[in-house]
Amino acid sequence: MSSSSLSISDGSPSPLGSTRSYAGAVNFAVWAPRADAVDLCLFWDNENPGDESARVRMSGKTLGVWHVEIDGIPERCRYGFRLQGPWKPADGLLFNHHKLIIDPYARLIDGIHHHQDTLRCRQPDGKKDTADRGKFAPKGVVVYSEP
Repeated sequence: MSSSSLSISDGSPSPLGSTRSYAGAVNFAVWAPRADAVDLCLFWDNENPGDESARVRMSGKTLGVWHVEIDGIPERCRYGFRLQGPWKPADGLLFNHHKLIIDPYARLIDGIHHHQDTLRCRQPDGKKDTADRGKFAPKGVVVYSEP
């Protein structure tokens, strides 16, 4: 399956998390009101589970909730988000698109968080850490029925 076989639309801001519609598409929604952009990263290659299969810019934003609906995602597809926005640690804004963020509303999680230097958002000196954590980060899992 390739990312070109996906059908993408704005989707709905609720419910939060990943939800399969009656038509079979999957709606993704995440609350990130201060983000400038949100990318949904999809991982469906079971032989290389850390390799990103597709990245989709979430096109809808409603009252701080970013959302997108995608048709053509395989069941048990893993996913996470990359958020773009300001890097202002003094204001508590630590947006870092190099880091894959797990969905706080995921119904199922794949992977175990192992402490690794690539998982940190900033370096000990306070500068932005640009190491990509996608291969190592736990991911949400799209489920079509109750886990």
